[in-house]
Amino acid sequence: EVDEDADNNDTPHTSTVLHTVTSDDGNYAGITASVTVTIMDEDEAGVLVVPPTNPVMEGETITYTVRLTSQPTAPVTLIPAFDTAQLTVTMPLLPPVFTDTNWNITQTVVLRAVDDMVQEEYLQTFTIDHTLSSSDPLYAALTVDPMDVTVVDNNNPGIVIAPARVVLSESTSGIYPNYATIDVRLRTEPTQTVTVSLSPDAQLTADVTTLIFNAENYSMTQTVTLTAVDDGVDEAVLHVGMLALSAQS
Repeated sequence: EVDEDADNNDTPHTSTVLHTVTSDDGNYAGITASVTVTIMDEDEAGVLVVPPTNPVMEGETITYTVRLTSQPTAPVTLIPAFDTAQLTVTMPLLPPVFTDTNWNITQTVVLRAVDDMVQEEYLQTFTIDHTLSSSDPLYAALTVDPMDVTVVDNNNPGIVIAPARVVLSESTSGIYPNYATIDVRLRTEPTQTVTVSLSPDAQLTADVTTLIFNAENYSMTQTVTLTAVDDGVDEAVLHVGMLALSAQS
């Protein structure tokens, strides 16, 4: 029996072994006999996909490997399909191709999880499907099992304020100005409209009480003017005023 690696034999299939006798005995010389052998082909067409063992953080890469389980009669192209808003292939630049010479050599696919700045579930699972393109009829008709990849979201929501500290004078004639501006934005893209409420204490006033952010303007700063209150109270030369910000969505 010959282990030929090829996938082009039916299972089972038969082969005939012909025997011819050579002898000086005229009764045996030239006698023929044949034996029919039934062969089971162990080389079944298939794709071995080894998925990644760990989750991947947004913005980072992860790998998985692929190869064929039998020698094809024509080149086989493996085409991955997935949610491109969440994953991209960084290498190879073209889909893996397997031939009759490299079919059993593992090829590595590198995936990058898209860093999308959208707050999502901490762990999300995405499915990668593979389709095969080949003139080998067995591989052309083959269905590859889907593979799952788990992505870790790296977007922690929050409010960004700059600067985080200002120095003001109560009086317009003081050493420092009696007002200053701060810029406010969201850290990550929201999935719904976010209202940021501003609540100054008795030491300050703000020219606005609310700021509205959405998916389009979350990264654009909105300016707030803070003014020190000249309250006529004898206080420490340096004392603290606080501005509290809270978000609702």
